[in-house]
Amino acid sequence: MTSQKSESKKLILIYLQQLFLEKTDDKHYITMSDILKYLLDKGIIVDRRTVYTDISLLNQSGFEIVGVAEKGGYKYHHPTRLFDTTELKFLVDSVAASKFLTDKKSKDLITKIKKLGTTYDSTVLDRGILSHKRIKTMNDKVFKNLDDIYFAIVNNHKISFDYLRWDADKQLAKWKG
Repeated sequence: MTSQKSESKKLILIYLQQLFLEKTDDKHYITMSDILKYLLDKGIIVDRRTVYTDISLLNQSGFEIVGVAEKGGYKYHHPTRLFDTTELKFLVDSVAASKFLTDKKSKDLITKIKKLGTTYDSTVLDRGILSHKRIKTMNDKVFKNLDDIYFAIVNNHKISFDYLRWDADKQLAKWKG
């Protein structure tokens, strides 16, 4: 066995976990032939008995994979999620509706949130309703500013703000109110 084949076999657990996270949930299952094809697409030729062993290892590590008997064999899925689809929809809607996030930052966050669900969730999470023509901030330093404010609060530091306004020459100037 070559070193490359040996190294790729070590990736089976990672690939299996990725497969179960992306393609299965409490409604979507995969068969052993689906699993073997997925691994083959990754360049790994593996015996089904090895996959059974790796599924057992994933279960022992706390990553639950359930096998369900069906006519002619078993189908498998990872039933538990960190967030269910309804929670992911709420997160996507909240990010899309946030005025303090730039349009780019909103899109980046929504893309990351969608990765927390399955590929089946991705289509229902494309919810452009709230972000369509929504006024967004141009300030891309919002997260850094929020982090600085939270740090000051936790460490009991004083913070101060400079309030600005647009003057008659359309320039930002300190507000003296």
